[in-house]
Amino acid sequence: MARARPDHRVVTDTIHGTLRLEGVTRALLDTPQVQRLSGIHQTGLSYLVFPGANHTRLEHSLGASHIAGQMARALQLSPQEETLAVAATLLHDIGHGAFSHTLEFLMAQGGIANHMQVTKDIILGRYDPLPPGHGGEAEGPSVSEVLRAHDLDPAEVASLISGDLLHDQPTLEDFGSVDIHERDETDPPDRGMRLRLLAHLVHSPIDADQIDYLLRDSHYTGVAHGVIDKERLVSTLLSAGDRVVVHRNGLPAVEGMIMARALMYSSVYFHKTVRIAEVMLCRAVAALPTMPPVHRLNDADLWQLLLTAQGLPQRLALSLRYRRLYKRVLAVTRAELGSDGLQRLEAMRDPQRRAAMEAELADRAGVGPGEVFIDTPHLEWVVDTPRTQQVQVGIFDPDQQVTVPLSKLSAVAKVLSAREVPEWSLMVAAHPRAAAAVRTVAAKVLWG
Repeated sequence: MARARPDHRVVTDTIHGTLRLEGVTRALLDTPQVQRLSGIHQTGLSYLVFPGANHTRLEHSLGASHIAGQMARALQLSPQEETLAVAATLLHDIGHGAFSHTLEFLMAQGGIANHMQVTKDIILGRYDPLPPGHGGEAEGPSVSEVLRAHDLDPAEVASLISGDLLHDQPTLEDFGSVDIHERDETDPPDRGMRLRLLAHLVHSPIDADQIDYLLRDSHYTGVAHGVIDKERLVSTLLSAGDRVVVHRNGLPAVEGMIMARALMYSSVYFHKTVRIAEVMLCRAVAALPTMPPVHRLNDADLWQLLLTAQGLPQRLALSLRYRRLYKRVLAVTRAELGSDGLQRLEAMRDPQRRAAMEAELADRAGVGPGEVFIDTPHLEWVVDTPRTQQVQVGIFDPDQQVTVPLSKLSAVAKVLSAREVPEWSLMVAAHPRAAAAVRTVAAKVLWG
């Protein structure tokens, strides 16, 4: 007699231990649109600096959905609401293409949708990220079909992920007296209010996404800055109408999280050598005859495309493969730029202006084209803005029955909200054989 197929799947996760997947989460995991995330590095090219950082978007998505379930239970959400939050969190990165965030700014310059919009389109059934011809083993229900089969509205799932339901940064007027109470089974919920509450679990200053990536990226990179007190943070969450707030007892855990987030951005995500590798990859892709369909590619697909190309794309790809990275020859902070320097920096939003400046640097240094690049990370900040400055978490004071913004209670939050990440606003890097020559002319060419 054939053995019945189990109605759940057990996955062993490096960070959270045993994860039990059932219902919609198991069905979503089986879709090729989710499985493709196993071929995309979670932290882009950071493994060139931190050799252990080979974890994937799929691992992170599973971990984040697990934390969303824990948060939902801490908030005493209904089983249906928990399922909706868990499904949305599992899918929150489904629109990522090769090397995650690395190519986002380049695609924005080319008028290509960012990963958030692609994620929304996949969930709504308007876009399939699988390359044409990947039939056969890739056939099966789409993400939107799986959601509907489990009585979930794809539009509601997409709205939780996009952040459209929430303010980008709460104002002081959003805080004050608040009604904290347990869920009343007899009180019919306001659907819009409940969705806004659920959105905090997926996309907010203290969401499941950030909790998982800080823990996960810290573990795999070996950088201890990302360690946070997840258990304390989750256990002190409270629902206040359509907002998630933190009980005063969880204040140290919140401070620890925002500190970890700031330090991980400085130490890992914007490590100067990681950044150099990422810009090298961007220049390799930009030098291709046409922009590839990045959202349909995983990391291996993009490598193959670059390595079989001619000229600069291939040279840069080989340099990355064998870790022959460019060297930093000049770095300037925002304060050092001054008003004139900031205007010149702003002009570099135009990729043609920046390319012309790079060509002039190469010419004046007597080195080959493509052997010098200018990195302007602050110009990219507006395209793929992280949540490093989102510190207005509501802290519930049980004595006064009010919520207070974290910035009023924590000097740490005040400092971190104004902290510059990355530390430089403009960096010049060059091929190792060109570094000395470029260093001698860089400042003069840039500032006259």
